[in-house]
Amino acid sequence: MEETGVPGALWNAPGGHVLPQFALLEGADKNKDQSYFLALLSPAQLADARFPLGELTKPQVRALAREAGLPNADKKDSQGICFIGEIKMRDFLRQYVPDAPGPIIHATDGRKLGEHRGLHFYTLGQRKGIGIPSNTNHAAYVVVGKRAADRALLVAFDAPDAPGLFQREVRVHSLSWLGEPVTVPRILEGRVRYRDPRVTLEFLPKAPGTALIRFHESQRALASGQVLALHEGERLLGGGIYL
Repeated sequence: MEETGVPGALWNAPGGHVLPQFALLEGADKNKDQSYFLALLSPAQLADARFPLGELTKPQVRALAREAGLPNADKKDSQGICFIGEIKMRDFLRQYVPDAPGPIIHATDGRKLGEHRGLHFYTLGQRKGIGIPSNTNHAAYVVVGKRAADRALLVAFDAPDAPGLFQREVRVHSLSWLGEPVTVPRILEGRVRYRDPRVTLEFLPKAPGTALIRFHESQRALASGQVLALHEGERLLGGGIYL
C-alpha cells in the first residue's frame, strides 16, 4: 500500500477540520497486499498513516533486512491469525466462548447428519473440519447456513446449486469512504474477501450508510459481518459490511 498526496485537494473532515486528500493504493507485492483490511479506515486515520513498504515486494524487504543484519530476515512467513500465537483457532475460541452443541442438518432434505460443538466454530463456505464424512461419490459437504433457533448447522454438497452458497446480490451497511463518498449508482470493483481478486459490481446507494451490491457474476460464501472492499482499479475507495 502507498499513500499519494493530491496537491491542493482538500476536503472537510468531521468538526470542520480540513484534511489533505490521500489515495490508498494496493501494494506492489500483490501476494502480500493488505489493503483489504484498511477498507473501513476514516479519512482522518488515512491522513496520519504511512506505508513505507508499499512499493516493495517481500523478497526486496528481506534483502534489505539481510543487508541491515536483522535476525528476522529469513524468518518464515506467519500463517493464520498471527496475533493468537501457536494455538488452534478452536482452542483459542474455547477460552472465551463455551461450547454450544447442536445438530448438523442437510439443508435440502432436513436429515440430521451429526452433531457440532458450537456454531461459532464454523463459517459460511467451510469444507474442512465439519465433522461429517463425504458421501459415497466423494462429494464434500460445505456449510451453507446457521439456524440460531435450534443451533442447527446447515450443510449441503459443495456445488453451484447449493442453497445459500452463491449470491448475485447482497446488502452492505456501515459504509466508510477514504475520500469523497459514492452517492449515485456506479460500476465499481470489489474484493469480497482477503486474497480474492477484484470483481466487477454495480453499487446502488440506499439508506444512509447502506447500499445494494449487484455482482456481475455470482460470488461464493458471502458471510454476514465480513467486509466488502470497494475499488476503482488499484485505488481503494472504502468498504462496507455484509448484512
